Amino acid sequence: MGGAPLESTRNIRFFLPSRWCYDTLRWGRSATVDHRIAMRTPMPPRILIVDDSLQVRNVMRKIFESEPGWQVCGEASNGKEGIEIAQQIHPNLIILDLSMPVMNGLEAARILNASMPGVPLVMFTSFSTHVLEEQALAAGIRKLIVKSGSLSELVGCVRGLTKNAA
Repeated sequence: MGGAPLESTRNIRFFLPSRWCYDTLRWGRSATVDHRIAMRTPMPPRILIVDDSLQVRNVMRKIFESEPGWQVCGEASNGKEGIEIAQQIHPNLIILDLSMPVMNGLEAARILNASMPGVPLVMFTSFSTHVLEEQALAAGIRKLIVKSGSLSELVGCVRGLTKNAA
């Protein structure tokens, strides 16, 4: 029989960290992306910033988005908004301010920790006392960072928490 042989193809769907992808595999050939490796690749941070100060949110956004692969997936100006947005966009890390209108960061942390227990919460605040640290830990905050400190501490904290969560 003349002509080119017919090749059987099938569509294989596999999960990559950020989206569903389709790849057509030809029988007898290997895939260009090994899905087992793709499944073990840590997800880059998708961060929700909850702070009543637009300036603070803008600075954090610029710093986080300067890191390769990091994404600020949402912002909120109070705890109530933060909870609503987190439940819609499913970030893999949330940064909360303590003092905000409508709902403060501790109240929001309690609710977020109950509804999204696997998502690390970081409190980035102007205040730091031993009592606040205890309250923050009790509310589910993994790390409390003071705004007057170095921003590299915040970046390192995000890097460590998202690496451990992957």
